[in-house]
Amino acid sequence: MISKLGMKPLCAAGVVCAFAGIAAATPTISVFNLGNHPDGNAAPPAYGLRLDGMMGSGTTVVFSFVDVQLTVTDSTMDGGDITMRIHGLVEGGEVSAGTFADPEMYNLDFSYLANVEEFSGGWRVVGVNNVLNVGSLAPLVGDPEDVFTVTDNDDNAFIFAPDGHRLAGDNSSWVGRGWLTTELGGGNSPGTQDWLFVGSPVPAPGSAALLALGGLAAIKRRR
Repeated sequence: MISKLGMKPLCAAGVVCAFAGIAAATPTISVFNLGNHPDGNAAPPAYGLRLDGMMGSGTTVVFSFVDVQLTVTDSTMDGGDITMRIHGLVEGGEVSAGTFADPEMYNLDFSYLANVEEFSGGWRVVGVNNVLNVGSLAPLVGDPEDVFTVTDNDDNAFIFAPDGHRLAGDNSSWVGRGWLTTELGGGNSPGTQDWLFVGSPVPAPGSAALLALGGLAAIKRRR
């Protein structure tokens, strides 16, 4: 008969091995919660995405981040690519006299699937005509077909790195910035169309679980 005391180390080892197997089978993934950058040129209102002209010639259009994340997937060890996806809930529309004229809620979903590389402790997009780098803004209310399409600009230059870009006295906070366009060919559109947001890393669930297991093991040793 195997005693309960004798089973404890086996169970603990089994749990650790299970987590290790999951980690080995999954590409390295980093997740960030995103927020509005405090130095947006059209502020107020604060925003993380600006798409001037999207709602008519000469309009200033911005979107404030409500619940948005950036997910980085790195499968280069398996012969794949690095990708970045910006997705979540935003509120925005045309700006008039420092406020939204008629704000709406949108689902934002944009993916950088091509030409992503490591840069300055973070990542950047290089090259031009990145037709695989595309996304959409879909309104939560109204015609579901009234979806705006946004693509990577030929000027590329999207960067997400911990360099405190445009944050006075801060050289370490994560900042995302780069040009976009509503022109499907990738060319420039009138006005300013770009990302400008800040990010904070979200701890990986696997890491938190392993830390918890380490804490339990330490408690058992003290007993």
